[in-house]
Amino acid sequence: MADIDCNTSTPYQSLAECDSLYSAMSAALAHLDFASMSKDELSLTAYYCAEARAGLCHCLNFIGDALITFAENEVYESAPESLCQLGHGLTAICLLIPALTDMQERAQALTTKTTI
Repeated sequence: MADIDCNTSTPYQSLAECDSLYSAMSAALAHLDFASMSKDELSLTAYYCAEARAGLCHCLNFIGDALITFAENEVYESAPESLCQLGHGLTAICLLIPALTDMQERAQALTTKTTI
């Protein structure tokens, strides 16, 4: 992504390079200790992760629909700052979805363990 707005020649913050499947956040969350959590706490954690992931997917669907609507109505230009903000939001979403999935799976696995 460019660092200069071609219309005003002013710099704005670019997106950092990242590996969306193995983010630092995902790695940090992988080290959370769920062992001391009760079955109810684990169930709630799994539920909230699934709900947050569904909300993020709903947000992506909304963004996609909005972009299609812009194209259908011949809205082809956005301010570079808006595009950068959109880029940062999409990057955050792509980092959160795998992290939430991992947390949900770990919490569900421990919930199953405690019931056996």
